[in-house]
Amino acid sequence: VQAENWQPVKGSVRKSLAGINAQADLRNVSMHHPDYGTVAQNGYGNLSLGSDGIQLSNLRGDIYGIGFRGSGATPLEGSTAASYLQFETGNIIVGEELFSRLPFDSEGLANVDLTGQCKLHGELRRESGGHYDGSMTAVIYHIEMSPGEAPFSAAGTAQFRIKADDLRNPDLSGKIDLSELSAGALEGNRLTADFEYATPVLTFRNIGISAYGGRIASDETWINLETRNWKTAVDIAHLDFESLMGAFGIEGREAPAGVMRAGLRLTGTAFNPETFTGVGEVKIDRGMLYSFPLLVSVLSVLDLHLPSKSPVTDAYGIFKAGDGRIQVEDLLFTGGSVPIHMEGKIELKKGVPFKHQRIDLLTTVAKSNGLLDEIPVLNLIKHYTIDLLRSYVFQARVKGTLDDYKVKTLSSPVTKPIKKMWSLLEKITPSPPGGD
Repeated sequence: VQAENWQPVKGSVRKSLAGINAQADLRNVSMHHPDYGTVAQNGYGNLSLGSDGIQLSNLRGDIYGIGFRGSGATPLEGSTAASYLQFETGNIIVGEELFSRLPFDSEGLANVDLTGQCKLHGELRRESGGHYDGSMTAVIYHIEMSPGEAPFSAAGTAQFRIKADDLRNPDLSGKIDLSELSAGALEGNRLTADFEYATPVLTFRNIGISAYGGRIASDETWINLETRNWKTAVDIAHLDFESLMGAFGIEGREAPAGVMRAGLRLTGTAFNPETFTGVGEVKIDRGMLYSFPLLVSVLSVLDLHLPSKSPVTDAYGIFKAGDGRIQVEDLLFTGGSVPIHMEGKIELKKGVPFKHQRIDLLTTVAKSNGLLDEIPVLNLIKHYTIDLLRSYVFQARVKGTLDDYKVKTLSSPVTKPIKKMWSLLEKITPSPPGGD
């Protein structure tokens, strides 16, 4: 320790250090802060005190109970230089015990039961005006959280940018790249996204997910970690429909197959299906949909059979979600020569598996296998009356659950779905060359 013409300044440790040059080895050091509590314990390293301030090197110990190594500096009082800390951590056990030690509000993280293991490395700076700025990379070995009934898990990496006037309430932004993830029964192979967190809202942008052989994308999705409310707009392309149905417990001979495209605009609270509201559109092509049990049952009751040379290969549907149900506005199965139209509702009850949800569907089925050869699709509504069209269809109502239902034929067909079936055919079925 060296000093010349030095004297302490009453009431200020930093001012008292001015004019002292010192080198020291630190042994079992603890650090406390009046606002943040016990900041560091079991600290070891080297300290250098000079005109530029305090330099720390080869630091190791615990910060808020997290093992770390690093270096840093803090200026003396009156200096305009920034404080900084460069660090890397050991393995971090994420959970309620960790959140209780952190200096910022972590109630939102505790509310979603965030647990797992990760490690961090990065840099944190504190400007002379008191503003914090930093960057950090997290290697996520495994992480889980339960914002509702369906748990979420992931592994991969995340890069953070930290900005704060108070470390207890920071704003975060960055990128994530997850090698694996799951949400409830659904699984993905890869997820990339940009994110921002400003208490209590977590916002994701430019989301891309590889799953079930296809791609799921979203321009923006946000989650309020306090209320668990969320909103998303999702576009789905080229998903393997058979694999997706397997996630909902529909497997084996009962599983339909095909390539799925869809667009969804949904809001909700946690994973409670009774809170879902929004709209969606779905299309399946190049499929094998004829083994779908509900279709087979309807055709059997109507004494119709799907022709082996004209399987149901395509489907197109429009639906709304709200009031604890999915309202199927239009669902058309086609691809061969037998169009099948459905409309109705599927209930969404909390805690009930999807295949056990109650359904009430009105089904309209063509009577003749060669119907589309007999009636040209183009300008159909203009040339044929509804009474004539009714002579070409059967109708039945399906009630029960997706796993256990009854089919009852209607003696007096309902006009509206007949019109809708033909208009949808006109929209999604290519017209024959030279058709009129």
